[in-house]
Amino acid sequence: MLFSDRFDAAYKLMHCLKNYKQHEGVVYAVPGGGVPVGYYLAKDYDLPMELLMAKRIRHPDNNKFSIGAVNLNDYFVNKKTDVSESYIKRQVASIRKTLNERQKQFVNGHAESDVKNKIVFIVDDGAATGNTLLSAIQAIREKQPKKIVIAVPVAPEITLAMLQKHADDVICFHPIKNVVPVENNYLYYPKVSDNEIYQLFGSANMDKKVA
Repeated sequence: MLFSDRFDAAYKLMHCLKNYKQHEGVVYAVPGGGVPVGYYLAKDYDLPMELLMAKRIRHPDNNKFSIGAVNLNDYFVNKKTDVSESYIKRQVASIRKTLNERQKQFVNGHAESDVKNKIVFIVDDGAATGNTLLSAIQAIREKQPKKIVIAVPVAPEITLAMLQKHADDVICFHPIKNVVPVENNYLYYPKVSDNEIYQLFGSANMDKKVA
């Protein structure tokens, strides 16, 4: 296994981001697995952390296969997908409803950081197809950041190449050859509970000034 747990992954990833340590920025973590990784990065770099609500659209016949992703304002579907338009519309509506509910649950009155002309780090605990991260890039780009940096502990080389076309920088501790589930790279990979997300989000932003 590459990583013992998400803390181990975050620790290794942070060493790859050391050139950014003195820069003004904001960490955006993708719930759930991205939140622990984003939390450790935000704490170590003394940056605010925001939650980036995005979720992949799963293939109806293969739950592990992603055909696109949804964020709070937009969505995309891979051009070569063989899934019906009606299925996609149902999934987009359902996923967005869930994302909005979770946004309200976790944010709880928190004023989101202004990222204009700042570096935004989009963090997850790994990537497979990269669809969720691609959706995240689209959502953040509208906020006019100075630079968007994707930061993941592990991802397939083909996915990293795709993300490099859309982000300003892509940092990965360990590129891998094949597309495999992220959890395959962890010895201990528990589901991140809603309570843990809430607690980490609050702790990451404690005593931080929202710009």
